[in-house]
Amino acid sequence: MFNKRTKIKQVLATEPLNQEVTVMGWVRSFRNNQFIALNDGSTNSNLQVVAELGRFPEDLLKRITIS
Repeated sequence: MFNKRTKIKQVLATEPLNQEVTVMGWVRSFRNNQFIALNDGSTNSNLQVVAELGRFPEDLLKRITIS
């Protein structure tokens, strides 16, 4: 099941290192099938996510849309 969700505002404020966090939100930009700017509405700032290409199926990355 899902881990407890952490708001992006909290992630940006605390900068957790070497910790796994669960965030949910909308994709604001998606570049080079790797770099995702994610926002959940808790802040005006986006969280920059790097998708390691070998860890995700290519068909999953192709389904990502910008909202």
